[in-house]
Amino acid sequence: MREGEGELRYADGDIYKGAWSADERNGKGVYSWTDGSYYSGEWKDNLREGVGLMFWSDSTQYKGDWKAGKRDGQGVFTGKDYSYTGTWKADRKEGKGECRFYTGDVYTGEFKNGLITGKGIYKYVNGDKYEGTFENGLAQGKGIFTWSNGSIYNGEWVVNKRDGKGKMQWANGDVYDGNWKDDKPHGEGSMILADGNRYSGEFSQGLVHGKGLVVEPDGTQYEGMFDSGKRVGVFIVKDSEGKEINRITY
Repeated sequence: MREGEGELRYADGDIYKGAWSADERNGKGVYSWTDGSYYSGEWKDNLREGVGLMFWSDSTQYKGDWKAGKRDGQGVFTGKDYSYTGTWKADRKEGKGECRFYTGDVYTGEFKNGLITGKGIYKYVNGDKYEGTFENGLAQGKGIFTWSNGSIYNGEWVVNKRDGKGKMQWANGDVYDGNWKDDKPHGEGSMILADGNRYSGEFSQGLVHGKGLVVEPDGTQYEGMFDSGKRVGVFIVKDSEGKEINRITY
């Protein structure tokens, strides 16, 4: 029965050098695989447990807490495409942490089952930023996206697209507040342009479509039907006080 310090060379070529107890790896030791991978750290009952460094043959590595042979607790993983610092559970990223992608993007927030899920902030290398909820790595639920040019969207998201109710403020001063579908205004909403013109009514796939009302800067109103952004049929024209002054057919 192996006890104390020692070295064991396995039939497959692997090597363990370190502490033994009750014929099992217990305490501190180094296990080296034939492919060049190795683990240096603490063991319990032949399993990695405690604090240790795992270096894989592809040059990725993890340094931190282990439990029952799996990454569990606080640790730092350095991979080929990103590095992660945070909490782990049963070999997966779980809880709060930070991912730094080698593209320059940075995510700080919650993880579940190894994926970006929950509340967090994703900062893009180009200066864009999303702050809100995620599901499986995608914006889902409520969140605020700020573009580097100053445009801002605050509202609901579905599978990384603006979908539901939300307000978009463009850098040029235009503002849309209403319903979205598949990243475009769709359904009921209102648009206020930087030049003072206003529209309230229906949208379809990003265009005014259906019944709507246009109000010009001087208060003149045009009410009628739109088809893919164009006025169709009869429009009722009213002055700033709501009095009908004309009818125009398109």
